[in-house]
Amino acid sequence: MGKIKNIKFLFLFSFLFFGCQSFDKTAEICDDGIDNDANGYYDCVDSACADDPACQFTNTNNTNNQDIETNCDDGIDNDGDGFIDCDDPDCDNDSHCYEVDCNDGIDNDDDGKIDCDDDDCINLDNMCGEECGNDIDDDNDGFADCYDSECFFHNSCGVKERDCDNDFDDDGDGNIDCDDSDCTNQCAEICDDTFDNDADGLIDCADPECFDDSKCDPTSEICDDGIDNNHNGEIDCADETCGYTSHCTCNMENIFWNMQGGLEECNQPYECSYQYNNDETEDHAVCVSMDSVNKEYYEQCGGAEECPKGSICTSNIGHSTDNYTCVPLCQKETHPNCPDNGVCIGYYLYDDLNTCVPPGNCDLVNQNCDQDDACYIISMDGSNYFTACYREGNTSSWNHCIPGNFECKAGSQCLLTHLGNRCAPLCMAGTDCNAGQMCHHVENYEFGYCF
Repeated sequence: MGKIKNIKFLFLFSFLFFGCQSFDKTAEICDDGIDNDANGYYDCVDSACADDPACQFTNTNNTNNQDIETNCDDGIDNDGDGFIDCDDPDCDNDSHCYEVDCNDGIDNDDDGKIDCDDDDCINLDNMCGEECGNDIDDDNDGFADCYDSECFFHNSCGVKERDCDNDFDDDGDGNIDCDDSDCTNQCAEICDDTFDNDADGLIDCADPECFDDSKCDPTSEICDDGIDNNHNGEIDCADETCGYTSHCTCNMENIFWNMQGGLEECNQPYECSYQYNNDETEDHAVCVSMDSVNKEYYEQCGGAEECPKGSICTSNIGHSTDNYTCVPLCQKETHPNCPDNGVCIGYYLYDDLNTCVPPGNCDLVNQNCDQDDACYIISMDGSNYFTACYREGNTSSWNHCIPGNFECKAGSQCLLTHLGNRCAPLCMAGTDCNAGQMCHHVENYEFGYCF
């Protein structure tokens, strides 16, 4: 029995001894990067290494106490604390991590901000502060010297109107912005920018500051700018020197023959009339001298200067090319009246104008007009009709036509017939038409058309 007890004791002792020796073999090695004891912690993170020489560092910024950020410009998290280079507090004083020179034009710390734009340079040896008396914007904030808030209370500045465009009396002297003498240099009138720079209600050349400026000719009035350019107290068209220009009372409403007298008149001997030119940007209503006028309306002419007010010397309206006449202008809707009982029936190619045709006594049937002209009925009043010679049209008989347009060939007129609007051959009551045709009267008139 005693022998058996001894054997049990020896077995228990051996187990405890050798079992403990096996555990020591798996103890944590503190600098191999391996969790030797399989407890979830490795190297210096394992409490078993707290006193190991490999883990004795003074760095307190990293979580594993393994190392410090040894290189602040290599893009690597050297100490494994999750912070790289300048983002690691270990690098706060490293030259790679702050703007070391605030006046070299270089982004020393690569944060996208150069020199005084970098917060690192604020109050750094006053490198980026505003110097209050050198006429330079030292800190590049858009305000120089006493207009910079840094200088508001500087001895060299005193109390002044700080902002000359804020509608506020900054210095409390009762004068606001450009009314304050502090703003004189900022609010001087610029004489050609159409802006009231000094806020005195006078713009450019109307401002006395600009009277002697080369941009403001004191001898000539510009007639459509709202400014008394020649400083005589009369503005634009109120100035007598503007009477010869179309900017004033001479316009397209006043070019017609019967628009005479009153405000529409130009200064004598000029009158407002029509003058065509090829430049569509220019006005065609101009003040024209009447000194050379020697013709009456509808008379033959040799040039525009011979024709009276409201007429043009032309061969293109109503007559053959050999007959240049003073043709009065009209407009069917707004100015339909014509001189000497003429009729506003023609058309002109420019500015929506029409032309007047004088009444005549031409023969509708025998066609006694000049060559290239034809006799047409120009108006009817229910019982009477009026004829005149007009440029011959080229639409043949019984073709479709537009009433009022003299497009039919000589001897025909555009009339409403039983076939509609047609160039109908004209006839007079009691006269014969071609064989097999009759003269059909038109209403109560003595003329008709053959059919």
